[in-house]
Amino acid sequence: MARIQESSVVRLLRVGVVLVLLCLLSSCQSPPQIQELRTVPPEGPVPGGGEIPLEAIIAPPDVPVTFHWVVEAGEMQVASSAVNRGIYHAPTQAGTYWVKVEMFDRGKKVAEKALPIKVVDRESPSRSSILRDGDDFEAFSLSWHRWKGNPSGSDGELRLVGPADIQTNDNYQSQELTVRAKAEQWAPDTSIGFEVWDRDIHYSIRVSRGKLIVETSGVGSHEAPIPNWPALRTSPFTLKISWSGGQVKLHIDNQPLLDYTGPEVPTRPLKVRLSAASSDTLTVSQIKLEYMKPQPTENPIALRGDLTVPSITILEEISDTRHEKIQSDDAPHIIYTRGVASNSKNYYIYLVVNDFNAEWIQPTSGLGKNVEKDFSGNCYLGIANDSGSRKKWYEISAVATDREYKEYDHLDRKTIKAESNKIKLYRTRD
Repeated sequence: MARIQESSVVRLLRVGVVLVLLCLLSSCQSPPQIQELRTVPPEGPVPGGGEIPLEAIIAPPDVPVTFHWVVEAGEMQVASSAVNRGIYHAPTQAGTYWVKVEMFDRGKKVAEKALPIKVVDRESPSRSSILRDGDDFEAFSLSWHRWKGNPSGSDGELRLVGPADIQTNDNYQSQELTVRAKAEQWAPDTSIGFEVWDRDIHYSIRVSRGKLIVETSGVGSHEAPIPNWPALRTSPFTLKISWSGGQVKLHIDNQPLLDYTGPEVPTRPLKVRLSAASSDTLTVSQIKLEYMKPQPTENPIALRGDLTVPSITILEEISDTRHEKIQSDDAPHIIYTRGVASNSKNYYIYLVVNDFNAEWIQPTSGLGKNVEKDFSGNCYLGIANDSGSRKKWYEISAVATDREYKEYDHLDRKTIKAESNKIKLYRTRD
């Protein structure tokens, strides 16, 4: 009798083990879910032909899933199927359009979520009938949000009596912004340009305090005084901010005044912002935006006309090791980079990664002395499989030096004879 009871217990244990094994093999854990499909940041209607970032929030957040986007009209731009966010390019015709994201786990669809996007007509009332009430209004064929003050319009002008602060509802990147304006005092807080606050990070390309200010919080701020500012500020003038890739140029009344390339240049889309200080009045009679296709920045040293001076450029279209194009805010550990060098005989060519603690020479075979014309290689953003190296900004560039380096040496900037444009990347994955 005792043996029968023992064998029953053994049989029950065996059944339990089998059930556990079956549970493990069939992934008893709940499949990942899409908690929310949202715009980033939450925004109102999208003007026809405009764009808005979308993001799918999933739980748990770190599962290896893929995504497929379906749009009723317009187009969805994503870096790859493994990325849970992208940019929705709206159709030009007004209406409400659905965007759906489908999530797949090991090839099986496990969840989907849809979001209606309201697209409004870009047609705007005349500038003399700008809405004075409410938070949103139209001016110069742009949709604006009023944060402070009551902008008024008459005779084709927009007038901001300080304190007043407005910005576009749309985000823009790689743009040429032309504004004709006059400020009574050009007080310190009066400004014109591109600007966004994203959580605790301030991104800005603006004219203020008689300077061109380029800023990305956590990276740095560059301020360049505008030549002849005391005379310019006394009359209306036309300023043009050209922002493409990592370069910003400022023209006033068609005269090129400032040209800057550096890590402080924002790499994300920004809003157009106009601000009048409490003691000032800003009057604007023209605002125009034109898209600029990002181009590699030319080496200013080589523009002097000396054909013996080395010149070096890296291409803005970067990719991963599979040569798939990546987005600047969703970069992997290893970046495949291509460039062009000229007049570089007797110099050393290297790829460089700046983690904003130091600038590191990259271990790229085939680079070094006497590299001419096209070159390519890998750049390594931090350490592989290291959580401390993810969710950080990096900057890649190429240099021509008069000194030989070994891999992962610190770059001594005194040895640089030519430097390429710089590309800023945010690493999110391995």
